[in-house]
Amino acid sequence: MKTILITGAGSGLGKALKEIFVKNNWDTIPITHEDVDISNQKSIEELTKKLENKPIDVLINCAGVYDGPADGDSTATTIEGITKVFQVNTIGTKVLADFLFPNLLKGKERLVVTISSIMSTYAKLDEYAAKHWSYSASKIALNCAMISFNKEHPEIKSVLIHPGWVKTKMGGKDAQIEPHESAEGIYKLIKNHQSDLPNGRLTDYQGKLIEF
Repeated sequence: MKTILITGAGSGLGKALKEIFVKNNWDTIPITHEDVDISNQKSIEELTKKLENKPIDVLINCAGVYDGPADGDSTATTIEGITKVFQVNTIGTKVLADFLFPNLLKGKERLVVTISSIMSTYAKLDEYAAKHWSYSASKIALNCAMISFNKEHPEIKSVLIHPGWVKTKMGGKDAQIEPHESAEGIYKLIKNHQSDLPNGRLTDYQGKLIEF
C-alpha cells in the first residue's frame, strides 16, 4: 500500500484529495491546521518526530491561505498579515518538505506535489493578480522554493499544480469547478506522474503545462 501525506486536508481541495486517495486504498495521512500549524517551526518538528522512519511515497502540499476574502475587495495590507501569507504559502511548505525528505527517500514514488496557482505566473499577472499581489508573490516564491527543493534533493521529484478555480472558501462562490473535480484530476496525474507530471514545472489539474 502506498502512503500519501496531505496538508490542508480539513476542508476544500485538501479534504477532497483526502477522500479520493482513501477511496483508492492509499494509506492516507491527512494533516489539518488543528494537527499542524505550517507556519510554526515547532509544530512542524513535532509532526516529523511522530513520522520518524515512516516511508512516505507522495507529499501533497495543499495547505494555503489567501490574502483576503475571496469574494471581497480587501487584501492584506499590514506587515503582519502579508508575512502570514508568506509563512504559510511559501516558507512553512518548503520547511515541511525539507523535514520530510528522509521519509520521502524511504518511499517508492519519491514525489512532492505542491498546489500552486496560475496567479504565480508573470504571464497571468493581470489587474486582479496585481491587486492580490501578496498571494501572487507568495506563490511565485513557492514555485521557486519547491523547484529549489528538487535541486537540493534530486532524488525526489517536485512538481507544481494549478488546481483550477475551485469552489472553496479560498476560491469563492463564483469559481468554476467543484473540489472533487480538481481532486480527481490531480489524483490521475499523481497515479501516472512518471509520464504526466514534468519535474520542476507547473501544470494545471488536467496536465496542461503552464509557463511561468
